Amino acid sequence: MSMSSGAYMMRAIVTCVTFSITMVLITSCASDDIFKAFKIDYTPAQEKISDDQKTILDLKKQLAAAKEKEAVLSDQNGKLKKEIDEKETVLSDQIVQLKNEISEKETVLSDQIVQLKNEINEKEAIISVQGKVIGLLDDSEQTLQKSIEAQVKNN
Repeated sequence: MSMSSGAYMMRAIVTCVTFSITMVLITSCASDDIFKAFKIDYTPAQEKISDDQKTILDLKKQLAAAKEKEAVLSDQNGKLKKEIDEKETVLSDQIVQLKNEISEKETVLSDQIVQLKNEINEKEAIISVQGKVIGLLDDSEQTLQKSIEAQVKNN
């Protein structure tokens, strides 16, 4: 099972703190005379402890900064989700409104198409009647001309 970076960081901090406490206890319990008797130079150990403490402080600062950044990002994420939800609601309302407008316009256009078809049918009927009248007038004109010609020949 792998550890997350936060768990790993906490384990590193606990290990460093434990080591630091152990070293402090050892150095506080042992006098300089004992270290001198064994000819142990504990300066490097003290420097290591100091370095570890600085590392621990740096890690704590990094952890705090990471937690702060996580909180900011979480807040931004929440705001963005809310904004998206609001915009989706607005868009959904606009879609419904546009569909209603389209439906109304389709109804109006359908009515206008029916009205125009009726007007076209009426005008075609009038044109048909006019064509028949013109045909009849032409026939009567020819008949009249033939009748006049026949009378002129007879006289």
